[in-house]
Amino acid sequence: MSLGQPPESANLRVGHDSWTFQQGAPADVTCSAQTNDGFLWLGGPNGLFRFDGTRFEPFASPFGDRLPSNNLYSLFAPPFDGLWIGYTLGGFSFLDKGRVTNYASEIGSVYGFA
Repeated sequence: MSLGQPPESANLRVGHDSWTFQQGAPADVTCSAQTNDGFLWLGGPNGLFRFDGTRFEPFASPFGDRLPSNNLYSLFAPPFDGLWIGYTLGGFSFLDKGRVTNYASEIGSVYGFA
C-alpha cells in the first residue's frame, strides 16, 4: 500500500453530479463565492445567480432592490453575513438578507475585495 491510497479491501463509493445549461447553470461565469448560509453565488456578464445545491436562480431581491449592472467581475463572501459584488464598470454593491446597497463609481472595474 502506498501513501494516499485506500487499502485494496476498502469498498469505496463515489458520487458525482454535474449541472449544465440544461439545468439552468449560467453561461460565462467569471466569479463565485459561497456565503455562510450555504448558497453558492455565481456572477458574470449575464448577472448574479444563486445555487442551492439543486437549482440555479437569477438574483431577484424580495424588496425590489436592483443591482446597477448585470456585468459582474468579482464576488466576496465575508465570514459574517452578506455578499460583496464588484462590476466590470460601475462600482460595487453589498447584498445582505435580500437588501442591496449600491456604491457607484464612474470609472474602473472592481477586480477583487480584501
